[in-house]
Amino acid sequence: MDVDPDRFNKSDYASKLKKGIEAIVEQEGPIAEELLITRIKTGHGWRKAGNKIRSRVSKLTAGIKNTKFQGEKFYWQKNVRFI
Repeated sequence: MDVDPDRFNKSDYASKLKKGIEAIVEQEGPIAEELLITRIKTGHGWRKAGNKIRSRVSKLTAGIKNTKFQGEKFYWQKNVRFI
């Protein structure tokens, strides 16, 4: 994914960012939400993830399979089946 920190909150960057998020989940899943946010944050060269980053990632993960365990959300690959 070609990252562009200056475009992070722009609407035209959403599809690129969503594809990047999906690629991380497919590669590393199941992945905790905090670790996913860390991957996005560090990939963009930031040291901290504030509310804007968290909110953006949260919106773009809608539709990705997830579960909660001990209060933390985990994202899963597309091919995982839940019984």
